[in-house]
Amino acid sequence: MNASVGSREFKTHLGRYLRLVRSGKTFVVTDRGRPVAEIRPVPKEADDEMSILREMAARGEVTLPDDDALPGAEPVRLPGGPLSATIIEMRREDRL
Repeated sequence: MNASVGSREFKTHLGRYLRLVRSGKTFVVTDRGRPVAEIRPVPKEADDEMSILREMAARGEVTLPDDDALPGAEPVRLPGGPLSATIIEMRREDRL
């Protein structure tokens, strides 16, 4: 069961509660006895890049893709190698 804390107590002692959350605790914040929010640790990702992206998304700096945005879509393979290599070669030749 999650511990609950009143919004005024949470606001007054925010630093204390953030330390507890960092240690793995979860809290339900209540307003006049009614639950309004759950404060919990952010899950750690095995993949560092995904962890960084999740942190950026939490700050509103990026939007993570929706896994179901394009159901059934497959990547397009172009002949002649990676497109990035073609673009780099064209830039070298001043064709782009």
